[in-house]
Amino acid sequence: MVLTALAVRPSEVLSAEQLADVLWTDRPPASWAKVVQGCVVRLRKALGPESIQTTPFGYRLTIPLDEIDAQRFERAVERSRTLLHTGEDPDRAAFVLADALSLWRGDALGDLEDWDAGRIEAGRLDELHLEAEELYVEASLRAGHADPVLARAEAMVHEQPLRERRWALLALAQYQAGRQSEALATLRRVRSVLSRELGLDPGPELDELEQAVLRQDPSLVEHAALPEPSAECPYRGLLPYDTGDADTFFGRDDDVTACLRRLGASRVLAVVGPSGTGKSSMVRAGVVASLRRDGRDVVVMTPGPHPEQALTLLHRLGPGTTLVVDQCEEVYSLCLDVEERNRFLDRLVRAHGVRRAHGGAPSRPPRRCRRAP
Repeated sequence: MVLTALAVRPSEVLSAEQLADVLWTDRPPASWAKVVQGCVVRLRKALGPESIQTTPFGYRLTIPLDEIDAQRFERAVERSRTLLHTGEDPDRAAFVLADALSLWRGDALGDLEDWDAGRIEAGRLDELHLEAEELYVEASLRAGHADPVLARAEAMVHEQPLRERRWALLALAQYQAGRQSEALATLRRVRSVLSRELGLDPGPELDELEQAVLRQDPSLVEHAALPEPSAECPYRGLLPYDTGDADTFFGRDDDVTACLRRLGASRVLAVVGPSGTGKSSMVRAGVVASLRRDGRDVVVMTPGPHPEQALTLLHRLGPGTTLVVDQCEEVYSLCLDVEERNRFLDRLVRAHGVRRAHGGAPSRPPRRCRRAP
C-alpha cells in the first residue's frame, strides 16, 4: 500500500503522516511511525537503496517512470492519440494501445480505495482506460480491421451502455463489416437506451452517423482503406540511434530496464559488449531518452583524442545529473597521452565523489552512465 501510494505521485513527496493515513485512515496505532519506516526499509531492499528518497518532509519514489504501469499506460495513450489525430499510422496506434491495455490486471489502485487521493487517481485512470479501449477500436477501424474488433465493440457497449461513443464505434464496425441493417438497428437501439435511462436524445455524432449510413456515405469506408505504404522505412536497421530516435527504437526494453535499475541502485553503470552490438544506441535512445522523459537532467559526452577538453562539461552537472561518457574506449584508443588519460579518469572519479551543494552540505553526487568498449 505504501508503494502504491508513492507511485500515485512519483515526483512528489508524501509525508509519513500521509502514508499513515493510507494505511489506517483516521485510526493509526501508536507505533505508526515505526511501521511506516519499516515499510520503506523493506521496499528499498526489494527495489534498490536509491528507489525511495528520504527528505525532511517525507518520502519520494525515484524509480524510472517507465517502471510504473500507470505512467507507461498514460504515455502510450497520449502517443496513440497523436498518431490518430495526425492520421500518421492507425495500425501503429492500435499496436501501441493493445500493448498499453495489456498492462491492466483488475481495478486501478485497488489497495487505496479508502484514501481520497488514491480514489481520485483511480477514477482518472479508469476513465483513461475506457478512452483507450475506444481509441483501440477506432484505430483498428481506420486501419481497415472491422471484423476482428466487431465482437470487442459489442462487448464495450454492453459494459458501458451510456457512453455514446461506444455505440457509434459499434455501428461503424458493423457497417464496415457489411452489416448495414445491424448498424441501423444499433443506432435505433441507443436512442431507446438513452431515452429510457437518462431521458435524453442522442448527440449530433450519432445523428450524423445514422444519416451517413442511410445514404451509404462513401466516407464511412474511405478512411478504412489501407494507407499507401510509405517510401521511407521507419526503422533504421543497423544505423546508430540517438536520443531523438527513441520512438523507433525497440527490442531492447529488458536491457534498458536493467540498466535503469542498476543505475538507480549503484549510481554507476558500465555498458560492456563487443563492438557493433548497439551499446551506444541502447544508451542514447533507450537509457538517456527514458531519463529525460522522466524530467532528469542528462549530459552526454565523448572523450575524443583529448578527453580533458571534454570535461569542460562538468560545470553543467548539478545534483542528480546523469553524466553519460559514450565511446569510453576512446580514452585508450584515441588519447595517446597517458598522463592526460589518467588526469581525465581521476577528475571523473573526483567529480563523482566530492561535489557539494551551496552552503557546503553534501549533495547527491551526479550519476554516471558509461558506455564502455
